[in-house]
Amino acid sequence: MRPATSAARLGRNVHRWRLQHCMTKAEFCNYAIVSRPFLDAMESGRSNITLDYLVYIARSLGMEPWELIR
Repeated sequence: MRPATSAARLGRNVHRWRLQHCMTKAEFCNYAIVSRPFLDAMESGRSNITLDYLVYIARSLGMEPWELIR
């Protein structure tokens, strides 16, 4: 079994946060001010975001960046 990549962990944690807050993808995009294609790529583990964008996403969710990739 391969260990999960950081992108996969990020996607899983964003997806989990969105579901815990009962948000649709559209609602999340409006809340975090991200595009739908970007959210789709992020939740599927296909995104390769910058550190600055990781910090932005984390802060918009009320989290620390490390919490999204642990």
